Amino acid sequence: MRGLWRRRRTKRWRRRRQYEHLVAHGYDPFLNQPHGPGAGAERAGRLRGMMAGPAPAAPVVDPRVGPLRDAIVNLLHDHQVPAAAGKYLELRQIDSRQVLAGPDQLDVANQLMSDGHYDAAAAAYEDFLRLYPNEHQADQVRLILGIACARYLGRRERAIELLRQVLPGLHDKGQRAMAEAELERLNAEQ
Repeated sequence: MRGLWRRRRTKRWRRRRQYEHLVAHGYDPFLNQPHGPGAGAERAGRLRGMMAGPAPAAPVVDPRVGPLRDAIVNLLHDHQVPAAAGKYLELRQIDSRQVLAGPDQLDVANQLMSDGHYDAAAAAYEDFLRLYPNEHQADQVRLILGIACARYLGRRERAIELLRQVLPGLHDKGQRAMAEAELERLNAEQ
């Protein structure tokens, strides 16, 4: 038992050392990292220090970003979603690239939508779909975003694109009927 405990402790110590090394060489775990073909391999090589030459300069991050992100997560943890949504709006004013973890991003986006902040909610939903396109809730997000684009934001083309994209994956009859009715209405407006 004692040997197992030592191995675990040693593993944790190594992980902490690797993380400290990465952070010391410019890696920022709170910035959105590029996703796409080749991005992971390039990032992995850069993080391991295997690329020749000096490390690229880390983007300048406003010192208010970290505390705001922490505040948002704490508020969400305490089920204070309206306050978290307000902090999220502050965060986006400071740095529009900031995106939360998937469930947190959805909670904030849903709150913004229910509060009538349609532009901010749409941006939050778009960020969710961009970073988490294969999440199990992605079709629901596309449906909500499509309806918001159609009814509140005047983005007819985007609404049609989203609703057509989501229709094959909708299994709930009510949601399917809603998407079809909205598409019909949008097509009739031409």
